[in-house]
Amino acid sequence: MPPTVSAPVKGIAYMVAYGFVTILQDAIVKLLTSGYPVGEIVCVRALFIFIPLALFARAEGGLHVLRTRTPGGQALRALFVIASNVLFVLAIRFLPLTEAVTLTFTSPFFASALAFFMLGERVGWRRWAAVGAGFVGVAVILRPTPGTFQLAALIPLAFALVSALRDVFTRRVSFSDRPIATLFYSTLAVAVAGGFSAPFGWVAIPPGDLALFAIAGVLYGLGDYLMIQSFRYGEVATVMPFKYTFVLWTLFYDFVLWGAVPDRYLIAGSALIIGSGLYILRREHKLRAAKAI
Repeated sequence: MPPTVSAPVKGIAYMVAYGFVTILQDAIVKLLTSGYPVGEIVCVRALFIFIPLALFARAEGGLHVLRTRTPGGQALRALFVIASNVLFVLAIRFLPLTEAVTLTFTSPFFASALAFFMLGERVGWRRWAAVGAGFVGVAVILRPTPGTFQLAALIPLAFALVSALRDVFTRRVSFSDRPIATLFYSTLAVAVAGGFSAPFGWVAIPPGDLALFAIAGVLYGLGDYLMIQSFRYGEVATVMPFKYTFVLWTLFYDFVLWGAVPDRYLIAGSALIIGSGLYILRREHKLRAAKAI
């Protein structure tokens, strides 16, 4: 018999696959941001997410897989998903893809700070040092001087904070609800929320762009499903380091589609953010392992 793949390995594999399809989807959405308002983008994309969602539901046995045992947790997660959708589309509209994605990797720093101030968890000096180093990386990328600072650069930082909260609730509901149910409720919430923006001005979508929306929606749905599965099989500290492979894909698409080449500030700042984030995740994993003994 072939060897059984362990749950953590499955979680890592799902995370790597999530990165591949998600950054491709991000690149397509960035192409669309020049011609469509944010509300229309998140709504129309969400409608197409129901295509893979329906296929997943059918494969898993039908509509009964959409039942939830944690409606409150799903509702809170849906709110964070709505906010993260809007913030990220805004971020890639105003910033190069690589810069926007790299700045979103500050979420471990926010998670550490939230654990200390909101949950009363002990955060040692090593993790605080890593948090500080990570925000130094942010400063290197942003170069906050009157001539170089962009207010738009604060948007992916806000996204990082919201996504840290979203990931906490993703992990929480994954123990009781199927991934397909979690994807369904968050997608429905995003579609409805985006639809409320229609009276403020939507743009007619030609067939070519509608095809791009469809591809983006299918990829987003697939990516969200893979992300939920990743947290289902692997602990956050185990699978999250592999999320940093996103940067490689953003560099590729930024260069191919927009001819963007990272400058030394982006490279140096990215190295600090990624290194600090990996250290925090590794430190948290060691602390959990020590408590379990």
